[in-house]
Amino acid sequence: MTIKYLKEDNKGNLFTIDMLIAIVFLVLIVGITANIMDQTNEKINDHVARGSIEKIAIETVDNLIKTPGSPDKWEYESIHANTIPGLALKKDKVILNTISFRKLIALSRDYDNLVNKRIFNNDIKSTIAIYPLNSNIEPITIGNINENLNSVSEIASVNRTIQCDYLSENVLLSFNSYDNHKELCINSIENHTHENSYFCKAIAITHDNLTNMNYYLVSSPELINTNSYWSLNDPENRNLIEKSVYETIHLNNDLNYQLNGENEKKIWMHIKPSNQTNFESYLVAIPKGLDLKDIGVDDIKYEYFKLNNAYFVFKVWY
Repeated sequence: MTIKYLKEDNKGNLFTIDMLIAIVFLVLIVGITANIMDQTNEKINDHVARGSIEKIAIETVDNLIKTPGSPDKWEYESIHANTIPGLALKKDKVILNTISFRKLIALSRDYDNLVNKRIFNNDIKSTIAIYPLNSNIEPITIGNINENLNSVSEIASVNRTIQCDYLSENVLLSFNSYDNHKELCINSIENHTHENSYFCKAIAITHDNLTNMNYYLVSSPELINTNSYWSLNDPENRNLIEKSVYETIHLNNDLNYQLNGENEKKIWMHIKPSNQTNFESYLVAIPKGLDLKDIGVDDIKYEYFKLNNAYFVFKVWY
């Protein structure tokens, strides 16, 4: 009887193991490659999204500060059904390199409709902040100011240096030490020394003016608590009741007293500075419906009635 021994075929087993190892490595390489590609695609998508929102922010802020919006004088309208917002100041058909403070107030009152809905179709939210270079003027922030930005997907911010007219268009009379032109005051007819020590100008005031406007005398610090005085009178009454100058003086009662029941009268304002060097004082009229507290203005200071430089910061996110 013949016994045959079967030999093990080690070559087949080794081939199988090599195949398994190769497959494992291949799977690992494919998985790593796929993961890298996913991360790369995610970064590309993030970059595209970031670039897209930054582009939107840049285009929007440039449109806001470089165009006056439509229709003309949209800032005076209470309903903005067909309004395209723009903040640029326009005078005599010329668009100035200045944003309008009044348009900024109008935009703040209807921001969600004019910006979030009209411009962004409610897909993007935003804020506008104005940071004056003059530290005496409070910063202004409007828009989605209470939004929590910790959980937003993308955010972009665009900065621009601008000029803002603030309330300069509300100045009716301006008195300052560098104005060489002095009007011949009615009081100088009887008192020839009056025109040398006073700065005097006249303005027509009506009863309707006093009904619709708040009048103020606002002055620079050089006039405050320095024995400087102001007074009002009309051609029929040349007696002056001089009062001390302080920063902001509400004049409606004094102007109404000068009208004395008449519908319209030319009234003279007189400023007598203790020192005629480097002072400024303005007679201003602000509409009674213009609530400056809507945008954080608590005090009416003379800085608001001058052209001021500021940083315009526009922030968008989704």
